[in-house]
Amino acid sequence: MPCSVSTIHGILSGARKGFLPGLLRLGLLALSVPYRLVVALRNALYDRKLLAARSIGAKVICVGNLTTGGTGKTPFVEYLARYLLSRSKKVVILRRGYGGRPGEPDDETRLLGENLPDVPRVTGADRVACGLAACEKYAADVVVMDDGFQHRRLARDLDVVTIDATLPFGYGYVLPRGLLRESPAALRRAHIAVITRSKLVKPDELSRLEGRIQALAPEVLILHAAEELLSLQDLRGNIRPLKAVSGHPVVAFSGLGNPEGFRGTLAALSAHPAAFLVFDDHHRYTPEDLEAVDAAADAQNAEFILTTQKDRVKLPADFPWRHEVLVLRIATRITRGEEAFHRLIEKILADVAKPPGGNSLRQRPSS
Repeated sequence: MPCSVSTIHGILSGARKGFLPGLLRLGLLALSVPYRLVVALRNALYDRKLLAARSIGAKVICVGNLTTGGTGKTPFVEYLARYLLSRSKKVVILRRGYGGRPGEPDDETRLLGENLPDVPRVTGADRVACGLAACEKYAADVVVMDDGFQHRRLARDLDVVTIDATLPFGYGYVLPRGLLRESPAALRRAHIAVITRSKLVKPDELSRLEGRIQALAPEVLILHAAEELLSLQDLRGNIRPLKAVSGHPVVAFSGLGNPEGFRGTLAALSAHPAAFLVFDDHHRYTPEDLEAVDAAADAQNAEFILTTQKDRVKLPADFPWRHEVLVLRIATRITRGEEAFHRLIEKILADVAKPPGGNSLRQRPSS
């Protein structure tokens, strides 16, 4: 059985039936038990102050998630950084750098570098050391920690959790049986829950998801966010209007944690995806991979090949494409709760009297 993204999701979701998928799910469930116990123990040690979080001398806003895979977290980091810049703050983005090759930035770090060239990015597994370096080297007012909800060693002033409306709780199980990094009850540690891709589900599904979030974390502020389509860009950087692909047959490819989000975005473009090729998250494209994409466009008589900005940063510059490749540029837009969110940010920016890294917003119940 090939271990592709669709195969993995089919097994975890239960969509793949039969003896072997069922046996795999049972084995993964057994493996998830010690993982869940270790995570729960570690959280208990922090909740009871037996392990201490470290402050770094700057305000820290963490944007994280409960699940592995793409939840629209990095576009939200970009939105947040732009807002902080508009408030004349010195912003540094802190990332672990997962998926990068030695000596090279990872995909999301390169993407943020393209979209926010004036915002420094510091990467490393030791978030405390990187945060201290950000303060010393860049005199940061605010450090935005991308993908750090489970990294509790670095104290933060605000915890934001992004939840993908199309796959909110990772099939209901922690790793490796599901996609959850920890129990959904951990939302009680958060101040804000952002429901991303909110336009890709029906209103009643969105309402049920809100109700579950409120039941898990009654004090959390719930925002709705959606992807705003900005433009299409060719590989030379020339901007094309979104209507350029409307009504045309296209071949799309991506290597994302949740490729279905990209599929939904294509529908909003009114493009007709004749083929949709899915690669693993953080996949490094080889000439053979790209030849397969080009061949699919040949076979389908597609006029364009579409991909994401995250995928574009991994494409070799010298590949001889036979079809025009267009990159979809998107941004996050908060569609509900933006004013309340800004008020929370302003409270943090104005709250200079308290020790940095403390929680001035409310007492959060332990999880």
